[in-house]
Amino acid sequence: MRQLVLPLLLLACLGCAESASLVANTSRASQQSTEDFDVTVVQTNTPTVMRNQHDADVQFDITVKNRTQVPYTVKRITLQTMAGTTYSIPVTSREYDKTIAPGKEETFGYWARAEVSEIGTARRPMTVRTSIEATDAEGATRREVFTSRINGHVQLQVSDAAVSAAASSR
Repeated sequence: MRQLVLPLLLLACLGCAESASLVANTSRASQQSTEDFDVTVVQTNTPTVMRNQHDADVQFDITVKNRTQVPYTVKRITLQTMAGTTYSIPVTSREYDKTIAPGKEETFGYWARAEVSEIGTARRPMTVRTSIEATDAEGATRREVFTSRINGHVQLQVSDAAVSAAASSR
């Protein structure tokens, strides 16, 4: 049933005399959390991949929310793709030294080199594994691993150019 909703909405928009825009999110709600931390990964750039290019720099924002009662200092974040389409990111790690107060969140900029297998853009739906290593005030280290699907958004825009032009000239 869920698979029929998007095509039916598209057909309904095509039948309209007015301009229409349809936006659908095909990804699942955030399930990247544990009892103590919530992690959100967002790809923030869309590098264009040209012919004979086999890699691209991809930027992510990784937001970590500390749901504990003590501050934690993030020391390392590791990211890799688990499944994807035309590009993949091998295991990469970045070191940080940022403390997150209890109940607060911090965003970490993260650049990774993607291995690309096809021209176009390096922004397709994929599954990423993110590992966060953090220490508390007493020096105890913990490692949390999160898996999430990113870039699962689809946007379709349907418009009638004549109707759009007539509406803008009024």
